[in-house]
This record gives sequence, structure tokens and C-alpha cells, in this order.
Amino acid sequence: MTVEVQGRRLLVRGERKDSRDEERDGRRVREVRYGGFQRSVALPVAADPEKVSATYDAGVLTVTVADVYAGTAPRRIEITKSA
Repeated sequence: MTVEVQGRRLLVRGERKDSRDEERDGRRVREVRYGGFQRSVALPVAADPEKVSATYDAGVLTVTVADVYAGTAPRRIEITKSA
């Protein structure tokens, strides 16, 4: 898995592999899923790569980008019902 900062973009790339074995009705079933993925997140300002850190633990990737959101207030978005 890789985490990159390119100006105002945070890019996460990796490959997932998952396989499962089950016994159903006396039959053995095996599922194998795999493939690459890429996610891109737009940042409000360019990030300093020295202030980006990433940890991976128990299947969870946590990326911390210091100082990018400093001074920005959260903005609530109204959710409307469709007709």
C-alpha cells in the first residue's frame, strides 16, 4: 500500500486480497477476491509531505495530515428529501 501527497491531493493505492473457505451442505466452497484500488482525496490547501503520517493496524489505514485543516470551521450541509 502507498500513500502519496501531490500538491492538494492525497493518493492512497494498494491491492486487496481476500479468500474464504466454507463447508455448505457437504460441499466445500472457496471464494477468492483480489484487485488493485486507488483513492484520491482533495485537500483544502497543499500539504507539506513532512507533516503527513500513516499507520496501518488491524486492517485500518489511518492517515494524518497536520496543519491542512487548521483554522477551517466545519460547514453543515442540509439534507433534503427527494420528492
